[in-house]
Amino acid sequence: MTYISEITNVMEYEALAKEKLPKMVYDYYASGAEDQWTLQENRNAFSRILFRPRILRDVSKIDMTTTVLGFNISMPIMIAPTAFQKMAHPEGECATARAASAAGTIMVCLSSFCFYLEVVFKIFSVCMLSNTKQYGHAMPLKLKFSISLNLYMHDLLFQTLSSWATSSVEEVSSTGPGIRFFQLYVTKHRNVDAQLVKRAERAGFKAIALTVDTPRLGRREADIKNRFVLPPHLTLKNYEGLYIGKMDKTDDSGLASYVANQIDRSLNWKDVKWLQTITSLPILVKGVLTAEDGSKLLSKE
Repeated sequence: MTYISEITNVMEYEALAKEKLPKMVYDYYASGAEDQWTLQENRNAFSRILFRPRILRDVSKIDMTTTVLGFNISMPIMIAPTAFQKMAHPEGECATARAASAAGTIMVCLSSFCFYLEVVFKIFSVCMLSNTKQYGHAMPLKLKFSISLNLYMHDLLFQTLSSWATSSVEEVSSTGPGIRFFQLYVTKHRNVDAQLVKRAERAGFKAIALTVDTPRLGRREADIKNRFVLPPHLTLKNYEGLYIGKMDKTDDSGLASYVANQIDRSLNWKDVKWLQTITSLPILVKGVLTAEDGSKLLSKE
């Protein structure tokens, strides 16, 4: 049995989670799609990033502060949108929001979390790109527990609330002050999407992170084997009362069935423009994996 007081690095939290969480829940958080090649490539990509230490520099005072979209944060790290956090802890996204605020960084919130929703920014391209001068291509950057975004080649970390959250935007907002962005999946119901964006604005979210790389959900084999579905006491809180807040149990993955039924596969450049017409908040485009698409976004800014 491992105890939190014994943990000395981030990776050990994953081992502790495997001990503590039900198998279906742990597998959802820890696994990727198919043979998990992309998940492994993400880790390999980070391992290839090396520091070039310089000597004889005064390091008695270290300043890690930076700015993101004009907001001051304590370090170049933010919390990425992660769905269904209440499966791991009763306070879910609300606890994460308090932690992000205490750490002086940004939370990006998922639209379908198991609390309610309230985030966006004016069209602003967050391109998940590696240094193309060094690698010649974009590195895949999609981690389950955290996400590293390269914004004009500078690493940042924020807290973003997921659409698929088990707390609403309003609940997260009620935890107190903090810089929060709202992550949006575009569904087949534009009126629902517009309602979520307006709620995010009213709740004080500072930007919208538009996910563009999930027209189809990856074939998550662990979820299929586990017949993944949200525990009965949890719902997609931001969608409660909007007739798309329930995930039904199926013969394979309830999440895969939900995404197939609700997420709009026709998402295209025109939808980014549409989003600009319904909000004055900045919009971050999340899920850009090639330099070509990154350049196209910047040309449309």
